[in-house]
Amino acid sequence: MNMKHEKELQEYRGVTCVVSVVQDFEIHSHTLAGQAINKNDWKRLDVEHELFPCPDFYPPPFDVLNSAADFMAGIFPLFFSFVSLSVSHLQHKH
Repeated sequence: MNMKHEKELQEYRGVTCVVSVVQDFEIHSHTLAGQAINKNDWKRLDVEHELFPCPDFYPPPFDVLNSAADFMAGIFPLFFSFVSLSVSHLQHKH
């Protein structure tokens, strides 16, 4: 049972992109809390979603984080350009 909180996130919080960094089965299986929100649920709401599989209890590998950042940069290119310029500017000040 999906609790339908994805609709609240979209309507009231303005969520337009979701990155899931969990194990693959966590998105596609039922749990004690219910059915996870999957790519089809997000697609129905016109929210971009991408799964980046990563084992529990370990930090995500750099390649997973890099792929997730690339995905978000494709969705929000102006924001990531601004962040990149800001970081670049800070690095040159030191």
